[in-house]
Amino acid sequence: MDSERKKKVLIMQIGATILAIFILVVWILNLQNVWRIDKELAANNDSAQWLKIKDDLNKTLSAVQSQMKEINQAKKKQEDIKNRNFLSDLVDETKKFASTTVATSTPIATSPATSTAPKAPRLGCPEWINCMPSIGETRSCQIPVGCEGITQIAY
Repeated sequence: MDSERKKKVLIMQIGATILAIFILVVWILNLQNVWRIDKELAANNDSAQWLKIKDDLNKTLSAVQSQMKEINQAKKKQEDIKNRNFLSDLVDETKKFASTTVATSTPIATSPATSTAPKAPRLGCPEWINCMPSIGETRSCQIPVGCEGITQIAY
């Protein structure tokens, strides 16, 4: 049984190889006809007109492609100029804003206040309010009046 299967596989491989070689040979032989047909068409007057039309079309397409490249380059240049103008205007406006705000503004504090006295909590103000979602009744997440600067909301 095993030897019959091996024979069948061998016959199948040989058949596929022969078929592939046959297709390759036919393809190679047909290539000669393809080149010959182009030469014969060029010799024929009607086909010469078609070849002339083909050449004209190729020239036109190449001219269109070159014009499209020029248009794209011009658009890119305009965008670059626009971006440069935008950036220069932005820098100028920033300088104007900086010069006007520096003269009228107060100095910027770079370190926190070093007050050592703890804040005295108001009576009745909680330190924080728990606003975490939970199952059951809803919690009020409003800070009591007068405790705005003391009480914080925890989510």
